[in-house]
Amino acid sequence: PSESTAPSASPVTTTGVNLLFTGVNGRTWIGIKDSTGKQIFDGQIKSGESQSFTDASSLNVTIGNAAAVKVTLNGSDLGVAGGYGEVVRFNYTPTGAVKE
Repeated sequence: PSESTAPSASPVTTTGVNLLFTGVNGRTWIGIKDSTGKQIFDGQIKSGESQSFTDASSLNVTIGNAAAVKVTLNGSDLGVAGGYGEVVRFNYTPTGAVKE
């Protein structure tokens, strides 16, 4: 009898932190550090552009002009990050987002 080597019920999309930023209204600046504190992104996202980032445990994100970007965490639409011209800081984990 042969045994299957495939793992049973391994969720792919819900492991770790999968963030998608989509520019929706103007331009935003985003800085992202991974779970080790390493800067993995420092740049702008404009309307119509999108960028995605992943980490096994957390992503620490600073967003300038928070109304200009929509955030999707592990497939869940979290909407825009904040108000026009507002700078916000979030720590994204597999279970959700914590505003800092």
